Amino acid sequence: MPDLFGAVLRPSAAAQSEAPVARSAFTAQTGAPTAPSVPTAPSAPVPAVFERVSSATATHAVEAERERARSAGYAAGFAAGASEAARAAQVEAEHVAARRASEDARRAAEHAAALDALGRAAQVAAARTAPVLAHAEARLHAAALELAAAVLGTELTDGERSARAALARVLGHPLVPGVHTVRLHPRDVAALQAAGGVPAAAGVEVVADPALAPGDAVGEHPDGYLDGRIDAALDRARAVLLAEVGSAPALSAAGREHAAAGHVLPHQRGYLA
Repeated sequence: MPDLFGAVLRPSAAAQSEAPVARSAFTAQTGAPTAPSVPTAPSAPVPAVFERVSSATATHAVEAERERARSAGYAAGFAAGASEAARAAQVEAEHVAARRASEDARRAAEHAAALDALGRAAQVAAARTAPVLAHAEARLHAAALELAAAVLGTELTDGERSARAALARVLGHPLVPGVHTVRLHPRDVAALQAAGGVPAAAGVEVVADPALAPGDAVGEHPDGYLDGRIDAALDRARAVLLAEVGSAPALSAAGREHAAAGHVLPHQRGYLA
């Protein structure tokens, strides 16, 4: 049993071997009668001896058991912590994915709204600027035609050159053969005569027509007549240009006259007689 100092006491081997001897002697005396023996002198008592177990050994065993318990506790705690950490990570990942999806949806909605607003603004701007651009283009065409008319007017101040050019326009037209009469402004006829006479052309008669402007020419042929007037040519150009921008052309007096007459030849373009 343990003593006051923590040691364990056990009987010695000599004490354990002595006990059976005493029991056998007692049995011999109480059994069947035997021959008397010579009494022997009693031996001295053998003291009980107990072996002392080291306290270090007991401490080592306790510490080993504690270490095993500690290791088992650490392993169980680590497993529980790892499981909890994995669960928390999964929950956090789900929250992050949900937030990202919400942000993506919000940005997509904002982008769509911005595109819609931009489209509406572009439509409003186009509705405002289209008429302005059309008007500006029409003014540009009109200015170009006015410039052309001014240049032609300057060129027409040379009577001889303008008269010869007018006569050449009518007689040299490839689609209208058979011109028999050419009407010119009286100034142009006089300029041609002063320069050496009217160029001879087989079967063509040159007639002075005060209704024409200087530089104009009208050629008559069996199917009608060919308009070679400057104002009519400018009106045709103006009609083509202004038709591209959807504006009605503003005709000159000659153009209005030809439009009212309603005579249009297959080879002619625009408002022609």
